Amino acid sequence: MMLHSAGGPDGPIQSESMLGMSGMYEGGIVSAMEAANAGKIEPGRCKFFFSHMEFTEKELDNMFAGSDEGDVWMSLEIPTEYVLDSDYSRGQLWSKLRN
Repeated sequence: MMLHSAGGPDGPIQSESMLGMSGMYEGGIVSAMEAANAGKIEPGRCKFFFSHMEFTEKELDNMFAGSDEGDVWMSLEIPTEYVLDSDYSRGQLWSKLRN
């Protein structure tokens, strides 16, 4: 899965599927390669995720509603640079968001 901040109707990557109101988009890999080759986007505006998980709406509702031994799921809308900035390791970003 590729996430990026270069989509929308006027963006250099042809991708209309914005995630919420985040300014971050999913998909458009071929368009991203073409835009990168043409020098229309910087590499830091795209990030690839492997081994990601997807949930149905009902599964998410169940996870957000429950807690198991104090571990509760939460949904956060964060700035795109937090997701796309590769300087953060998974643990560093999670620590920053929790504090």
